[in-house]
Amino acid sequence: MAATEKKIADLVAFTTPADGDLLASVDVSDTSQSDDGSTKKITRANFLGTLFSIAADTGDDLDILPAKTFSILGGTGIASVASATRKITLNIDATVATLTGTQTFTNKTINGDDNTLSNIAYDSIKSTSRTGNDVKLVTGTKGAAYEDGVWDSNGDMVGLLSLVGAGNGVTDDTTTINAFLTANAGKAVRIPAGDYLVTGTIAIPANTTVYAYGARIFDNITHRTLVTMLSNSRLFGMEIDGAASATYDADGKGLSITGTDGSEVYDVIVKDVYIHDIGNYGIVCDYAERVNIENVRIEDIGYCGIMILSSWYINIDRAYIDTITPGSAGNCYGVAFTAFDDAAYRITRYCTITNSVVANSTVWEGIDTHGGYNIRIENNFIYGCAVGIVLKMIPSAGTARSAASHCIVKGNTVYGGGNIGCYINGTTDLYARSNIISDNVFYECGEEGGDAIDTGAINLGYTYNTVISNNMIDKPYGSGIINKRNNYGFVITGNLIRDAQNSVANQTVGIYNYVDNVGIISGNQLYYVEAGLNTDVAQIGIYIGGDVENNVTLGPNANNYQTLITMADERVNYGHLTKPRARAYSAVNQLNLVDSTPTQVALGTENYDIGTNFASSTFTAPIDGYYRCSGQIMFSNVIADKLYVGQIYKNAASISDDYKHSALAQSLACKPSVTDYLSAGDTIKLYATSYADADTVDITLGTKYTFLEVEFIGD
Repeated sequence: MAATEKKIADLVAFTTPADGDLLASVDVSDTSQSDDGSTKKITRANFLGTLFSIAADTGDDLDILPAKTFSILGGTGIASVASATRKITLNIDATVATLTGTQTFTNKTINGDDNTLSNIAYDSIKSTSRTGNDVKLVTGTKGAAYEDGVWDSNGDMVGLLSLVGAGNGVTDDTTTINAFLTANAGKAVRIPAGDYLVTGTIAIPANTTVYAYGARIFDNITHRTLVTMLSNSRLFGMEIDGAASATYDADGKGLSITGTDGSEVYDVIVKDVYIHDIGNYGIVCDYAERVNIENVRIEDIGYCGIMILSSWYINIDRAYIDTITPGSAGNCYGVAFTAFDDAAYRITRYCTITNSVVANSTVWEGIDTHGGYNIRIENNFIYGCAVGIVLKMIPSAGTARSAASHCIVKGNTVYGGGNIGCYINGTTDLYARSNIISDNVFYECGEEGGDAIDTGAINLGYTYNTVISNNMIDKPYGSGIINKRNNYGFVITGNLIRDAQNSVANQTVGIYNYVDNVGIISGNQLYYVEAGLNTDVAQIGIYIGGDVENNVTLGPNANNYQTLITMADERVNYGHLTKPRARAYSAVNQLNLVDSTPTQVALGTENYDIGTNFASSTFTAPIDGYYRCSGQIMFSNVIADKLYVGQIYKNAASISDDYKHSALAQSLACKPSVTDYLSAGDTIKLYATSYADADTVDITLGTKYTFLEVEFIGD
């Protein structure tokens, strides 16, 4: 069969070769026909037409033509590498552009320190990715970021569940809020900003955290308990508004954290809460433990800003409490750590109030504990309260079952509000014990016109082992410090008491010791500065009363009050700078001594009398110990060649005689002296005897002629 020959021009129609066809290749650059039977080779260089096309996700298709280069180039995040094996490898480099959609990273680490992570939402965090059992709040500024979410104890992110809708101040929201809280008990929830009218109590369940910044819970009509909390609950940012405080109403309670004996409420946090216009208590903790109250504002309360009853480990910090009035039965309190009088109720213990302001509890007390143990009152500012700080017994009258003990009052500033600055008191059957009052400032505390024995900056009664140290007491009314009665083992040291003042005469004392006081007073500074401050200023520095026996040890005290020390025949022990000592002299000539008869010298004028132990020409020893005694008698109208004797008597007998014999008829001085042991109550007197065979010899007056000096030198 003959072969069929096709020309190159006929290739368009040549589709499928037939059996026996001869295919020849030609060189298309050769335009001659293949009639001569020569073979023509088709080469890449002279082939006309498209080799292939490439399509991309975007843009036009690309036709790849002969003699053209097809390049595969890297871009952002991608690099291309050609190899000798005719392969091109595409590598993702370290710079990655914005990723969208769902991305899965396997075994990759994102360095948050070197990168900015924004607009990221987490649905969970593995427990292995957190530290210990920390629970973290995704926070920012109040009002927005606080509602993003919290990590629970397993490290899982829990979004805040928000109450739907906000209070309008008209609709009763009691049922809605309580249903929301009950349905989400144990979770972190949010009550949006708004005014929520309630006609019942809002109950926060156990283990529930409530964020309520901007939310106001109110009932301005009926006094009731507005909010309650149970164990492990948290409350942040709520305003609680009651039915006014113009009159006391026992039913009015802003926030109640109340358990029972054996079933206490515990581990509660209250923070950034504002409570006002409540008839009884702003906050009450009753049989509660481990409660932290922080940065709260409590105003216009009828009876007590924060009442702590039978509770342990309650910590109050950065509270602002103002205007507690009218009170009930003459009592009201800014903060009270106490219990009911009945012995069935346990005593409050281990509580603190720090860095807080308590103001205008005008009827009664700023900060108080009745019978509390280990109460710390530190770094607070108190003003406008009738009594600043009180540590006392419970009940206040009758047989006490507990008296405040092991309490610390330190670093507070108390501005006087008409009564005592700090009052520490037990009772005859139960003493307040081991309390410390130190490093406080008391300014103008005490009652204007009151008795110095009753009013002043600090007042103690029925106490054991009280330390009063390093306080600054400025311009107190009455006394600076009062040991009223039955205070044993006290230490009063390092205090500065400036210008005790009063509007009545003879009622200003630096440190007043009245009845049955045993302790140490040493190292204090008592300054008399402003004479015209009031009717009476700085009258007596230290007063030791004589109604019942005192036994006070006086050490060195700086003292320039008008009378340094006044004592009333009581036992006083002296340190080396405040020893009892006295000097007195004859202010009149004593004429015509009876011959050969010892005559007591009249010493009518005192040069000094430290301790008030000299009277009627006689020194009386206030305590047992050794005393140095010296005297001088200037005889005048002396008869020559006669004997004259000066004598110091202890009680009724001479213990020192100085004999002088006159050579001339002139004046003659005898100077007896002795150091002797005196028991408390022994007396020292100066005697003169003339053996002149005449009753005409005299004693000359004058401080440098006839005098007696007595000084305690030790025991």
